[in-house]
Amino acid sequence: MNWWMEATAEWATRQTYARAPYVPIPGEEKLYARNVYDVLSKPGAALNSWGGLGGGPQYGAFLLPTYLTEQVDPSFVRRTWESIRDHDHLPIEAIRHTADGYGLNFADMLLNYHIANYRLAKANAAPAPTVDAWRIYGYSDADASLWRDNLTGASGASGDALGAARPARKSHSTPAGAQVEYQDILRKGGAVYHDFRAVKNSGDASCGYCSTLLVDTSKDANRRSAVVVWSPTGSTGTLAKYPSIHTVRHPDAGGLITVPDFAYPMVATLVTTWTELDIHSADADSSPKTFTTNVESVLPLTARSCALRPVSVRSVETTVEPEGTFNRYAASTPDGWTGGDSTYSVKLPDGRIVWLFSDTWMGPLNSNGTRPVSAPLVNNTFVVQNGGSLTTYQGGTAGAPRALMPPSGPGKWYWVGDGHLSGGQLQVVYQEYERFGSGAWDWRFNRNVVANFALSNLRTPVSVRELPSASGVAWGSGLLPASRSGDGYTYVYGVDDSPINKQMRIARVYGSDLANGTWQYHTPWGWTLREQNSRNLLTGIANEYSVTPWGGQFLLLSQDSTEAFSGQINAWTSCSPYGPSPRRPRSTACRNPGRTAATGIPTSSPTTPTCTLRSAPVTPSSRPTTSTAWTPASPRTPTTTATRASTAPASSDSLSDNYCGSAGRTARPAGRGRRSARHLSHHGVWRAPSVGPGGRGP
Repeated sequence: MNWWMEATAEWATRQTYARAPYVPIPGEEKLYARNVYDVLSKPGAALNSWGGLGGGPQYGAFLLPTYLTEQVDPSFVRRTWESIRDHDHLPIEAIRHTADGYGLNFADMLLNYHIANYRLAKANAAPAPTVDAWRIYGYSDADASLWRDNLTGASGASGDALGAARPARKSHSTPAGAQVEYQDILRKGGAVYHDFRAVKNSGDASCGYCSTLLVDTSKDANRRSAVVVWSPTGSTGTLAKYPSIHTVRHPDAGGLITVPDFAYPMVATLVTTWTELDIHSADADSSPKTFTTNVESVLPLTARSCALRPVSVRSVETTVEPEGTFNRYAASTPDGWTGGDSTYSVKLPDGRIVWLFSDTWMGPLNSNGTRPVSAPLVNNTFVVQNGGSLTTYQGGTAGAPRALMPPSGPGKWYWVGDGHLSGGQLQVVYQEYERFGSGAWDWRFNRNVVANFALSNLRTPVSVRELPSASGVAWGSGLLPASRSGDGYTYVYGVDDSPINKQMRIARVYGSDLANGTWQYHTPWGWTLREQNSRNLLTGIANEYSVTPWGGQFLLLSQDSTEAFSGQINAWTSCSPYGPSPRRPRSTACRNPGRTAATGIPTSSPTTPTCTLRSAPVTPSSRPTTSTAWTPASPRTPTTTATRASTAPASSDSLSDNYCGSAGRTARPAGRGRRSARHLSHHGVWRAPSVGPGGRGP
């Protein structure tokens, strides 16, 4: 109670002298502000801190009623005391109750209060048409200069590069490429200030040595943050000079604040407050919490130039290899592969091809080609092709098969991602899933790992190491090896999963070792070292897709996930292995008549799936284009699956033997969140349809 009584008493003193400027003792009218440093030299203290009788932050807390009455109306303070009288509220409860009565969000108002305390000046005009929008970030009281004077010389509150005294803050020189984590201890209602100063001649020279400042404030319901941008007083350039605001940036839905064109002499100040309050001063001051902030300055993306050309389907073949090889193998094996999904392939130096599968049905089949209901199902396998011969690699025994990549514990399993060669070994990405209940859909993504296999022994991994998983993205939807990317990086494609409208993520590692290399993540602003800063690109991507060098550009193929059970395959082209696309192409439609979409079980007799290629408008370009965007492509030839479409750009370069569909014998519901069409592999081997002569899918 006493802190608000003293705070409003000092506020009332100021209002009395302002309205009736009679000063019997010179200087007496300034005494109300003598303890302002007790608040602003320790901004991280609780909002309702109590320093005992005779002195302390409660006397400097006149700033809060001053701010509230300026922003709302002069009756705000009176109404808090009425709330205390009428509802037996303590001051914090009364302030909240009064703010609610005005329809105000007190958490946002608390952040704005701390921004105003940093400036201690009248707010400047915001850009038109909302010129009054920044009034919430300042004080109109003419005594603000007195408050600043009372801070001069106080610990941590005197002037620095920005000039003039301000609340205690932390100042950081922030060159391009910097990545730092800060941890701040706050009490309830307290705040912290960080000044990030751009460094001269640090950044991309083509944009005036600029970078983009990324400030990750994390998602916390009891945290409010903003970054205020300005420039030191007297500096050159077009930025507003402190304390005038140039702009204010707020977090996106993921808690990330971006400051574009971060360049000298810019200063960006992060203001963070803990919006949870405690009604008792002693409790508020004795309950600290640590807030973590990750800050990174990233360089702009480098665009590549090429002549973007649309995909043109020249011819279509059906029932092509390796479909026949796999079907014959499935019909004859007593205990090997008879159907699987998530098909990837890697060609080994000795000519063997390793086919990577997730859920796999094991043999034998019935004599009529159907699959017995007792057929074993394991979560992942390899099928090694040596010429026309296939061999299944799984765990366990022939009579009791298990997954090749064994689970790490009860209720967990691995599904396969893409693979490639690294350091003379086969390196395969796996996504681990786990159960959290007894329901059919009570399971979720857990983490990504990478397993290394010796080429001489593909039955047991040499090592299994964790990969980045903090963002919840399933990495390994596709790999573009460093040998084919054109810049020495291995590109790792992932999916931000959902039942439909799945979204694309991209990472990269210099060289080929995904386990030991440094991961970088694609953002619209540049490559970040922090996975949580990565952002989605294309919407409608599948869980498995491919990016392949083709005709001087890069070709992305993916099943459409904008609708459940879609048989449509989309194609995009780009000058680089990364880049978002603002448009959704309509490319290839593939259906599986005669089967239920959920299970792949024939509804009557097995029917050959169909694949129809639909056209869509494309704007071809014959001149060089600088691009980081995926451009939709549009094949136009009807076909029947399983198919191989020979495609070519508008030149003599050709791309042949591309599977444009799937026999679909192991289709599964879109609600399961994964498993899609099989596409062209970028390893020189074509990704097979998920085929098998048996009846039902996993």
